[in-house]
Amino acid sequence: MIRTSDDLEAQLGRLGRRYERTPDGTFILSLGANQPPAALLLVPPVLVVQVAVGSAPKDDVAAAPLYSCTPPSGWKVIKSCWRQRSSSTAWI
Repeated sequence: MIRTSDDLEAQLGRLGRRYERTPDGTFILSLGANQPPAALLLVPPVLVVQVAVGSAPKDDVAAAPLYSCTPPSGWKVIKSCWRQRSSSTAWI
């Protein structure tokens, strides 16, 4: 279990991850070629992670497959409310 910055550094080393450590203790982690880095900061007991996931499509038609309203297998839809440009669904 990661409890200190030294533990985090050791875990990154075991995983073979390249990183830089800033003076304030933030780890800048390489995610690969042509990918923005991730930032990790351990403030026990919290590990804060900042990553760039990507931008959402501007076109509703292009975005539709990314934001499917299909519940996970075995879950039952209890509320679904669709609006012109957004939706919200609750699953149990």
